[in-house]
Order: sequence, then structure tokens, then C-alpha cells
Amino acid sequence: MSCTRVLLPLSLIVGMVLIIEGTPMRFDGKMEVTTLEGEVQHISQGPAATIVPIKQLGTNGGGYFGANAVHPLENPTYFSNMVECGQS
Repeated sequence: MSCTRVLLPLSLIVGMVLIIEGTPMRFDGKMEVTTLEGEVQHISQGPAATIVPIKQLGTNGGGYFGANAVHPLENPTYFSNMVECGQS
């Protein structure tokens, strides 16, 4: 009962906040970018904004990108950092 009445609505709200703050919510493959040195780098992207709140609220382990909440795409701004720290 608490899963549907508390955790689900809270994770939807936090997910929307993270999308607004710039956390990726895409189903594209890896993004190919050129670095300052001229090398090609492949950056993973995916539905991180919906997975992060469930991870934080349910204490379900590591982050979408492998480094808990320290990856710059999973935690792009100071406000998103405060939101993620406030959940745990």
C-alpha cells in the first residue's frame, strides 16, 4: 500500500524535477562527440531521470551510469544534487 500511495507519486515528482534540471531521459544509443584533443568519444545516455528516484527512494544500489550519483549526466546541477541528497 505504501508503494502505490507514497513511493510511486514521490518518484514521479522527483523524476520530473530531474528532467527539468537536465538529467537525460532518452532512449537513444551512445552519443558520439569529439573531444578537445580531436578524439572521438562515445557517451552513454538513456532513461536515467526515471531510474534515479527509484534508486534513491528504494536504496537499490548503484546509479544508471555506474558511479552512484556522481556522474555529471545523472546529477547535472546543484539543485538536482540537493534533491538527490534529500531523498536518501
